[in-house]
Amino acid sequence: MHQKRVLTILNLFIVAFLFGCGTTEPNTDFMDNKETKEIEQRTEEQEIHEEIQPTDETDDHDRGKFEERVGATTEKQNSESGSDSASSSIDGLLHAHFIDVGQADATLITLSHDDKNYAMLIDAGNWNQSDVTTYLQSQSIENIDILVGTHEHADHIGQMDDVINHFQVEEVWMSGGIATSNTFERVMTAIEQSDVSYDEPRTGDVYDLGPVTIEILHPSTLQNDPNNNSISMKLTYGNVSFILTGDAYQSDEQSMINQGFQLDADVLKLGHHGSNTSTSTAFLTAVSPKIAIYSAGAENSYGHPHGEVIDRVNSHGINLYGTDVHGTIIVETDGNGINVSTNKDGKVNPGTTSTSNDFVSNREKENNNNSASKASEAPEDCIDINTASIDDLQEIIHIGPARAEDIIQLRPFDSVDALTRVNGIAAGRLQDIKNQELACTGG
Repeated sequence: MHQKRVLTILNLFIVAFLFGCGTTEPNTDFMDNKETKEIEQRTEEQEIHEEIQPTDETDDHDRGKFEERVGATTEKQNSESGSDSASSSIDGLLHAHFIDVGQADATLITLSHDDKNYAMLIDAGNWNQSDVTTYLQSQSIENIDILVGTHEHADHIGQMDDVINHFQVEEVWMSGGIATSNTFERVMTAIEQSDVSYDEPRTGDVYDLGPVTIEILHPSTLQNDPNNNSISMKLTYGNVSFILTGDAYQSDEQSMINQGFQLDADVLKLGHHGSNTSTSTAFLTAVSPKIAIYSAGAENSYGHPHGEVIDRVNSHGINLYGTDVHGTIIVETDGNGINVSTNKDGKVNPGTTSTSNDFVSNREKENNNNSASKASEAPEDCIDINTASIDDLQEIIHIGPARAEDIIQLRPFDSVDALTRVNGIAAGRLQDIKNQELACTGG
């Protein structure tokens, strides 16, 4: 800039000198320089103008598809932003894959931008499956920029160790909570033995994944319940935003509201698999999504999604999708509009709670170094705390809904005595449970 200013002064001096000498011929060198500057200025202005326009990577057919499917969303976002400058750096399509992993969680974010591929995996399914790694391979994923375990329950971090061991993972995020499960130990071992970076995000932290902005909404501090510690985030790509909250409870949602975050988003992943412990009316109103998605297993024993949550979503006029009904759900966006595709067609209905003793928990029943072979045989009329449903567990003395869920989260147990790992069960209550002669371990 300084060099350009010197050249301009020099040219003006030459012109003044020539005119002072009575020269009648125009100074072509000066005119050429002026024209060049005007051309450069017009070119620069054109480049800036083109830079803030929506990308041309999406052809007219695809752009029409986006606008047709979610014209209302585009209109709302544009009116709030006042311009389309938010999409200035976008040159590709973002895909959010809400993977069908049964009664568990896994969300894959993929994006190509400036000849670079980005991938973010939020939760990694259940510990006793391989469906997440299989899905990543089907999508030709080789590198994962950010791998998130929203909290330490085995239906969220279940395959994180396999992902770390089989893919090039750059960075891992965890809440910082501690668990006693074998799944948690395997994941932490995989992290320690790899070269991945490790972070524990907290409220207010902001990260970039290429052109995607990631705002951490929760937690600010750790609590006793892992669900309360769920890493919750808002992902923004151009004019389109997603909010994902893991298994955060309504109290955590209220905390996000109280923090004063801009929670308005186009897509909301319902907390805790569509449970009534999450998705309060206040939070749903604050987010005001066009689309809501939950991840749950078909005919799961928890009754997810709960009827009151479905009614709440429907009363807000939100399009609702669930992996138990629609299979894997893919949300595609160019930063302005949204297109949703599903594996299956169906209608979301309230879940029904199973009472079958044959139900094997999707939380944690994992084998601890062949501990099943060492465990005692379960009598036919007992309740196996390693496999029983949440309803059957409540037939055991001192076991209510909260403790039943804790038992499912902490499985497997080597013996009934190990129930002291459950919050609220100490020596006295354990003795009552043993005297009842109903609880047992069979694997």
